[in-house]
Amino acid sequence: MSNAPLTSVLPSGVDLNAFLAQHKELEFLSKVDSIPRGSGSVGKSSSSATPASQVNIDFQHSLEKYLRDATQLTTDDVCSWIQKQYVGEVNPAFIRALVTAVTESSIEGRGTDSKLNNTVLKNRTEVLRRYVDNIADRELQLLYAVQTLVTQRQHPKGLIQGIFETLYDSNVVSEEGFESWVSADDPLEREGKAVALKMITSFLTWLKEADPESDQEADA
Repeated sequence: MSNAPLTSVLPSGVDLNAFLAQHKELEFLSKVDSIPRGSGSVGKSSSSATPASQVNIDFQHSLEKYLRDATQLTTDDVCSWIQKQYVGEVNPAFIRALVTAVTESSIEGRGTDSKLNNTVLKNRTEVLRRYVDNIADRELQLLYAVQTLVTQRQHPKGLIQGIFETLYDSNVVSEEGFESWVSADDPLEREGKAVALKMITSFLTWLKEADPESDQEADA
């Protein structure tokens, strides 16, 4: 068993990179040698053999630092930076790393004192929209990433609702995307979800009662 790859013990259908992003303490078990390449890749190929999980972690931290340190960045500036820094597919692990970096760079404070800078997040939603691209699974991975982030910060009051409202208002995540997240019951994604659901009760109620026709008129 000591020589068995981690993929051999994961349940069928579980994405390795996404699992490692959620369970960083198990990264040493990964036998992944490089990021998969193929359709949907972001940057240019590389001959390096850095483990994919570490690449995603490094990318996430570097992007967050870039967003926090720089000012007056355009969406094109950020996307260009991503193209140069990240090599690999737009897979669940990439989406989670991207969303975590963008969202973390929009939060001030630590732990339960965390506050969302809604203006900063709203200015970055076009970056998320370009990569999520109205694809159902990417929307789900995005929401899982936010769930994990808020759980790690011990569920600050109003944080997850503020993030979700901005993601919805900016057309990053659809109503169906939120419904999919609410109904999903992946055993690997249960940590913190019950608390998260309680904290967005009013948002979910509003979402169900929202008039689609009025939304369309507002967009016209």
